[in-house]
Amino acid sequence: MNARKFSLPAAARDVEPIIPAGSDLEIYAWESDSELGGQAPCAAAFAGQSAKPLWRFRFPTAEARQRKIDETVSQRGAHAARKAQRATERRAFQHDFKVGDVLVSSWGYEQTNVDFYEIVSCSGSMVTLRQIAGECSPGDCAQADRVLPRPGAFLAGERGAPFRRRVCGGSHGSYVAIKSYSSASKWNGRPQYQTASGWGH
Repeated sequence: MNARKFSLPAAARDVEPIIPAGSDLEIYAWESDSELGGQAPCAAAFAGQSAKPLWRFRFPTAEARQRKIDETVSQRGAHAARKAQRATERRAFQHDFKVGDVLVSSWGYEQTNVDFYEIVSCSGSMVTLRQIAGECSPGDCAQADRVLPRPGAFLAGERGAPFRRRVCGGSHGSYVAIKSYSSASKWNGRPQYQTASGWGH
């Protein structure tokens, strides 16, 4: 038996699913005994390879059931179109990073940290980075330091070891994910600001 049918009542297990053209949906529609007597229209929708339904409802009328099915088909079609568009954009994306570029990452919770990275090699959509030192000076207020990168001043040990990342594109240009909580984009040449020593560091 189709694994999906195990999540459906017995009345639905012999029903042939509706498979809308051009979608990844599988929809089961059946009639179920109502607590008030008579038959109640029911339906469940599955998407992709999932054995768990997107939804499973009992409806007041067959018309209400059909509206829900039509709405789901429309929404799923729009979702598929957006997904295809993103895939096309990813394939067409070309970054402008080059060897020697400095990337900056500003991150932190309840304090701001600034890290700089230098690109040491490029290969297609991949870049190899090394973390470089930053030079701090007092900012315009006591709580913040101005930070500028020092290209070529690679950090010692593991922190300065080369690592590879795939370049991604977003609404603000190219970037790389550094960690799960931080990303880096091309440094704009202006001083960066981080929480000053004694105010969180």
